[in-house]
Amino acid sequence: MSRFLDGIPDFEKLDQCFVHTDLGPNNTMLDQNGRVVLVDLDDSGIGSRFLDLGWPFIMQFVEFNHDTEEMQYRFDLAESFLRGYYGENGIPREEFDIIFHGAV
Repeated sequence: MSRFLDGIPDFEKLDQCFVHTDLGPNNTMLDQNGRVVLVDLDDSGIGSRFLDLGWPFIMQFVEFNHDTEEMQYRFDLAESFLRGYYGENGIPREEFDIIFHGAV
């Protein structure tokens, strides 16, 4: 476990920006012009975008089936989320790894 934790980047040394801290479909709305607007800014502040992107990979894209009591990861929603953030450029492997560590 220690070796794993030692591999996590120091997010304070990465570029800092405005972060929502609970980014996901449940905290977005469309305005009258069709633009996406973020809501629920209670814990927003300055931090690493990789932490902000990592959070949905734990909280937003896991679906629990109450009948079978099984959890399923919604890869389709996670991929759509990343496409929305990165557009047609795709996500570089290095950034994907940092986002994964942000999720952890």
